[in-house]
Amino acid sequence: MPFCEKCGNQLKEESAFCSRCGTKKNSGSSFPDASAPSTGMRHEYSTSAFTSRIVLLLISVAVNIAAIWYISEKIDKLEHYLFKSHVQSAVSGLTVEECLEILKFLRVFFIISIVIYTVEYILKIVQIINNHLCIFNDCISGKCCPFWGFGVKSFCLTYDNIYDITVKRNMMKVLDMYGKKYYCFIEEPIAAKKHIKRIMKQKGLIQ
Repeated sequence: MPFCEKCGNQLKEESAFCSRCGTKKNSGSSFPDASAPSTGMRHEYSTSAFTSRIVLLLISVAVNIAAIWYISEKIDKLEHYLFKSHVQSAVSGLTVEECLEILKFLRVFFIISIVIYTVEYILKIVQIINNHLCIFNDCISGKCCPFWGFGVKSFCLTYDNIYDITVKRNMMKVLDMYGKKYYCFIEEPIAAKKHIKRIMKQKGLIQ
């Protein structure tokens, strides 16, 4: 996808000029050459990726609610037979009252799980919504997520301070020379990694 070479804004395919700064769209390569003046290339997490995460969250919540409803239905039916609680199940060897207690526990467990999962997922989405990576010819900078906890932090790394870059799904992890890790969620982490590696190679930092 094209980006503005001046401000790093993501451009539409049909756009001839940047909607942010008005710079004319370059019809050539999407990535500037490392020997060119230092121009930023901005990578972000796309709207479609956020949409897919929200849809996945809604599906997961719906499945959990269905499971809770199913367990609740079983509990309601078993409550009518509590007077036979001394009768044991031929399969499990448990009484009806014991089975009822297990189902009640599972219901509470599912409710707590769905609340924790939903809150965690929403916080994660809010966390990565501000993630972005700007690739310059002298450094990379942007906002990334800490591995533990929540929040967004700014970073700026020169290429000689980059030790390694790995990609997993939509996340690019940058490891610096001091062992510090930067986790940035962007739409095209593989393309960003290749771009950074190409600049580092032209600078003679890697083979």
